[in-house]
Amino acid sequence: MVEDEARKQHRGDVRMLEVELGGNDRARTERAARGSIRLVAHRNGCVLGVSILAAHAGELAHAWVLAIGAGLKLKVVARMIAPYPTLGEVNKAVAGEFYKPKLFGALSRRVVALFSPLP
Repeated sequence: MVEDEARKQHRGDVRMLEVELGGNDRARTERAARGSIRLVAHRNGCVLGVSILAAHAGELAHAWVLAIGAGLKLKVVARMIAPYPTLGEVNKAVAGEFYKPKLFGALSRRVVALFSPLP
């Protein structure tokens, strides 16, 4: 599902996530760092669709075909152990983007500030 379709079907319950391949060591080593993965997710973490524009898109697609076909949530992909250095780390990175607002949000900053004065 692409973004427009997802927004029509799920209204405001859709999040768009994107990761550029330029941040991946393997992609840079192979001089294939141009491109990105765009993911459409429901706010509950279900994968609605993925677009991959990259030199090795076919190799990156397997994880998303499995996730969508099996109804897996992004937490499964985010927890995956990806060998280093591989392009597969990009899949884990885009899944992790879903959790960044919670991990680095206002509540997390308050908790850190509360405990930071401790020895």
